[in-house]
Amino acid sequence: FWVLYYFARQILTGEPAPFDIYTAADCTIQGILGYRSAMENGKAYDIPDFRDRKQREAFREDHLAQKRYDVKEGPFGKKFDKELASQFNTAMKHLDELSKAYRSWADWMTVVDDMKEPAKVLELADKLAERHAKSGSWLSVARKIADAHPGTDAARVLNDLLEQCDEAVTTRADFAAWLKDRKDKLAAKIGKVSA
Repeated sequence: FWVLYYFARQILTGEPAPFDIYTAADCTIQGILGYRSAMENGKAYDIPDFRDRKQREAFREDHLAQKRYDVKEGPFGKKFDKELASQFNTAMKHLDELSKAYRSWADWMTVVDDMKEPAKVLELADKLAERHAKSGSWLSVARKIADAHPGTDAARVLNDLLEQCDEAVTTRADFAAWLKDRKDKLAAKIGKVSA
């Protein structure tokens, strides 16, 4: 709203907007140079002030452009299993939610001995158990999609999420019992500590 308001006000009344081409450049150049840095293994760049003619001229012939995504190939490549691919979005949603629940529990478990309130991890175990009951079946669907489309963007993203979910653990047939056992052991340990 405000961008359009100030733009229209400046056009209609001539009253300057609180931003101009330089403030717009200030807002975008960090992302542009951040992308360039990432493409060059973290090379550091100074953020230029385009109000300074010398700094502006240093970028005059710079035509770097981000590689455009190949929409014809898409995330699955040219040849893909339509039935499996149609489940990609739902699988991603479930894996995203499951990975958050798993990482919360697993990461806190690594420092539970140093926590002031270790019982909070028991709550995370309950949330993980609930999320796994809802989303666990999607782990195998995600694996099928990734394996059917090796080397594609879809496979890369799914493999990343499967890694975050600790696929070897969360696909165990006895996952619910495994998690309950760990929760029970922690509850007993907490009981001993607080007694």
